[in-house]
Amino acid sequence: GDLILDSSLFDRSTINTKPLDHKRYRAYNTPPDALLVNFRATRLEVFPEGQSLRIYADPPATTLRLENHIKVLTGRCKGRTGGITLTVEHQASGTLAKLGGRYPVTCGPTGFGRVLLTQDAYVYGVFRHLWLASGGTLRGTWRSGVAPTNQRAFASHRSDPLASTVRDINKYSNNVMARNLLLTLAAKRTQGVATPSDGRAAVLAWLTQAGIRMPHLAMDNGAGLSRSARLSARGLGQLLLHAWHGPWGPEFISSLPLAGMDGSLRQRFRGLAPGGGRIRLK
Repeated sequence: GDLILDSSLFDRSTINTKPLDHKRYRAYNTPPDALLVNFRATRLEVFPEGQSLRIYADPPATTLRLENHIKVLTGRCKGRTGGITLTVEHQASGTLAKLGGRYPVTCGPTGFGRVLLTQDAYVYGVFRHLWLASGGTLRGTWRSGVAPTNQRAFASHRSDPLASTVRDINKYSNNVMARNLLLTLAAKRTQGVATPSDGRAAVLAWLTQAGIRMPHLAMDNGAGLSRSARLSARGLGQLLLHAWHGPWGPEFISSLPLAGMDGSLRQRFRGLAPGGGRIRLK
């Protein structure tokens, strides 16, 4: 039979899926989805073997094929990926990723993450690979549907606590997690299908309840990946003070990257933090 994918918790028609900078295969441009798996990212691993290269995808997906057209060089390494190019073709039988360019073997092993598959093709391809590897069989394809409410769940998985989710979002500037969180707030507020506008309403309602005035706040999708999001310095200051004095202040503070130590600031501001770990920034 077919694998039925239920993403109905989020209203896909209201979600902006266009990349901010026209780099559609970069992982930071991944749009949110209620059935998001592994951030929809595929890591392409490159391993020199003599005068050839071995390439594989992690995680593997039965809906993705790789073609290696990279020319192996013997010169010195220039850059982390050594000049590898990538083109993607979506075909009826699946997605074909062609790797080209030139790669000096002196660069050694490398890898880079990209978003190569559509949302449903990614979920189905990764699931089918794991299912077959576990000894199962699956002869059908995938289709969208809604899970019946009167059926008993075969298995369930609970998400991490909110504090852990916020830490991952802030530490690593994870855009798709931030966007998914906004839509999850919307679903909790409406007890129905979530939209970004419902998520923004949920945030504004919480600010009002907390007594925080932010008249200049303009939210878009819940992440910094926006050309229209706006926030005043005064409003941000009020929000940070509220967080500092709140009962969950330590969790919020610890979610911010330590300059020169971890997260998105691991390689930055090292000269400003003697001994490391003295500045938290976002």
